[in-house]
Amino acid sequence: MRAGNGEPGKTPQNQGGTPIAKQVANLQGIARGMKKAPSIEQQILNHLASYPNAQDTLRGIVEWWLRQQRIVQTTAEVEAALRGLVARGKLSMKTGPDGRVHYCHPGRGRRASFSDN
Repeated sequence: MRAGNGEPGKTPQNQGGTPIAKQVANLQGIARGMKKAPSIEQQILNHLASYPNAQDTLRGIVEWWLRQQRIVQTTAEVEAALRGLVARGKLSMKTGPDGRVHYCHPGRGRRASFSDN
């Protein structure tokens, strides 16, 4: 089979002119970076593993158990993203007087500190 316009040796391209192989590589990279979220069944089992005596109604499970699982998952994902941004110098972090870590733009982190207040 020949490339899109029928010229031998020409790289196949889509209508926008981007080589198809490059688009496929980009999509594969995105897919590798995406983590599959736990199924609802797995989220319920995770909740019961943490709270073996838990019981609730359908509404309670939806509003409390599953929401709590999403918050825990989201917190871990945000924490990983923050660590990556700090490691690449895109974000600064500093510890406040109360021991909590605060994140900010790298320029702001260098100019201001908690002791400046």
